[in-house]
Amino acid sequence: TLESNKSSRLWLDGFLKEHWMGQDQILVGINPGSSPQWKTKQWYAERYAKVIDELSHNNIRVILTGTKHDSQLIKDIVMYAKSKPINACAKTSIPELIALIERCEVFISSDSAPLHIAASVKTPFIAIFGPTDPRRHVPPSKLKHAVLWKQPKCSPCYLKKCKLGLICMKDISVNDV
Repeated sequence: TLESNKSSRLWLDGFLKEHWMGQDQILVGINPGSSPQWKTKQWYAERYAKVIDELSHNNIRVILTGTKHDSQLIKDIVMYAKSKPINACAKTSIPELIALIERCEVFISSDSAPLHIAASVKTPFIAIFGPTDPRRHVPPSKLKHAVLWKQPKCSPCYLKKCKLGLICMKDISVNDV
């Protein structure tokens, strides 16, 4: 409803202010996690941290989203990052997450529900794919978006455990993102 959208946006304003988000900074969201059954959809914490640090050189502030299941991954990303991303992991309701993604200039995500939220609220996105097929799962969007999928011979495999060392995710570089 209109009232819940307004209260979610007000919550977001306060949350960003609490985390020292500058008026002139650009906000980029990253959802690095995936459902607990799909760890193979997750890119690497160290690489997300490098992306965050690169973005921070351009007056960009990164906000990390996820569920309580993503808490350790997010803690690892924050630990590896030299800059200071905002940790919103498990701190939003669904309407607040929607408001947050809507506020972002770009949203970077694994193959997960927040990726679809970004498309639905018309936020440009970067989708990171490995074991699943983006031709089937990327949300339709007329906006600018990028799909990163290196598509080694074994992908898409739809496996929840990889015996080959997640080549599909290892091949995606920080520069690609």
